[in-house]
Amino acid sequence: MRRPTVLPDQLRTQTAVAAVVLLAIVGAGLFSSAPAHADVSTTTGTSNSTLKGKVDPQSLPPVFGSVGYEYGGSAVDSKDGSLQAFQSLFVGINRRLGKDWIAGAKISVDQDLRYSDALQGNGISDLALGLSQMPQVRTSWLSTTSKYSVVLPASNYSQSQLGLEASAGADVGLLLTPSWMSKDVMLSLGLGGSRNFHKYSTDASGNILNPWSVREDLFAGYSLGKFFFDIDFLHRSAFSYNNDISESFEHTEEAAYSFTPAWRMALGHTNRGSWLGANGVDSNLKLIDPNASIFYVMVAWKF
Repeated sequence: MRRPTVLPDQLRTQTAVAAVVLLAIVGAGLFSSAPAHADVSTTTGTSNSTLKGKVDPQSLPPVFGSVGYEYGGSAVDSKDGSLQAFQSLFVGINRRLGKDWIAGAKISVDQDLRYSDALQGNGISDLALGLSQMPQVRTSWLSTTSKYSVVLPASNYSQSQLGLEASAGADVGLLLTPSWMSKDVMLSLGLGGSRNFHKYSTDASGNILNPWSVREDLFAGYSLGKFFFDIDFLHRSAFSYNNDISESFEHTEEAAYSFTPAWRMALGHTNRGSWLGANGVDSNLKLIDPNASIFYVMVAWKF
């Protein structure tokens, strides 16, 4: 049975105000080309994957974005029902706000190719809104960025299973550019946190939900002509309504190629799971997990 949890009215109001402010900034019909980085759910697709590359922020037009298609799934069928296969259409638009900020949002339509009637991974995704700061040069080798985000539950899974009302988050990033490092290399460290607002403290199946989470991110990329290679590692700590702490990891390896300035394709692998094994002591960190690893191909048109 789902048991109610008392959420302070002040927090509810703050979340609503934040959502309205970001919607007003973004404007009607604007979607971000960046993927949703929400903690509220684990979708079938590769939520962390993007078509990245080295871009001069000051060269970005007032409005830009992308439309793309992603197909992926498990590489091995373990015959235990864990095989995954999915496809997704996504659209995103960003809008520059002055010289230092970018506002945007993203939404997608997803399909689970194995379980078309499953609540998770089918239909419209949640709507992710973001307000990102351009890199701010601090020293000759260090720049900083920040991002503020709001996720609004548009998917059936978030609404029916999780009882999600909204999610708000903030991230800060350090971009490292020491003199000895090649200009074709990108290296960044990130720290962020999220607050999920649910109608109840448990989901529809009775599982305790996580209102708070903290994440640390390490990203490394290398640009080689029309190719771009990157590795992204994420560690997340989630805090439940029962004050329990759970840790998880997610890492993505991706290779992208630009056919033209507008058309790009990426091949990648992502794996996520619990930070610790079943005994709660041994590490569960794996490069490739037959039961969890996802391999994908993505094609996007940038405008």
